[in-house]
Amino acid sequence: MAVYYILMALILGLAYPMCIRKPSKKKNIIYIAVVFGYMFVMSSLRYGLGNDYFNYRTYLHSVMDNGLSVIDTVRTTGIEPGYVLLLKLTGLLGGDYLILNTLTALLILVPTAYTVTFFYNSLNFTRQSLSVAVIFLGWRFFRDRKHIPAVLIILAAAMFHVSALILLPVYFLSLIKPSAKSLGIIGGAGVLAFIFSRQILSFVTTYILPRYAKYMDTIYLRVGLSWVFLLIPALMMILTLAAYFTGWKDKAPEAQMLANFSFYNFFIWLFIVKHFIIERFTMPIYIF
Repeated sequence: MAVYYILMALILGLAYPMCIRKPSKKKNIIYIAVVFGYMFVMSSLRYGLGNDYFNYRTYLHSVMDNGLSVIDTVRTTGIEPGYVLLLKLTGLLGGDYLILNTLTALLILVPTAYTVTFFYNSLNFTRQSLSVAVIFLGWRFFRDRKHIPAVLIILAAAMFHVSALILLPVYFLSLIKPSAKSLGIIGGAGVLAFIFSRQILSFVTTYILPRYAKYMDTIYLRVGLSWVFLLIPALMMILTLAAYFTGWKDKAPEAQMLANFSFYNFFIWLFIVKHFIIERFTMPIYIF
């Protein structure tokens, strides 16, 4: 935990002198360089940190040693093509896991250098974090409702982790102007989906995402997180919708989309209290 305490000390300790007291562009750049420099070094040089650390190392060696093309590797392993390309590139650069850590740290941290968040996730959910980094780059397309670039960004993110595809329906649903009627109808549908979630997941893992069928009879789908984990998503939804209906919608063009995102984010987190693995599908929306 010491490495995280050091990171928090840097973020909080430098915030006042560099970002709050007489802020300037130069001081902001120094602040980001120091904080993200520490994140980059820690992420690149870590060993055994994160539950999936050794799984990803196994991925690297299996892809490097199989002698197959990218397409054949995707077909035989089920790993997303964007991540396979990254593993192949690592092999060309020497094949050391340190190189892969360095590349993923750069790809994750550079696009998100203005938000300083989700760092601990990047050490574990590596493919999801790469996917989220791509989504960050597409925010202005979502905000400005440029549908084709927005869809392309989501599809590009899905090349690293398929969970990014959840943003497709959420993005188009977020084009609906929030109202008591629309939120009530969609919220009611969400509650019904929650009640029949096991049947829905059985259908999805059988016909849409068969690679996840192996999770159906495991703890990941049979057990959920504590209801305590709903507190922050619920609070954010309440505050965001309250702000939207009390004037925010008339002041900021992004208000409608962010209000909707907070609403759908809550319902995705609702499912996590029944099915733990769905936590992996929250990041593309929770980041906003």
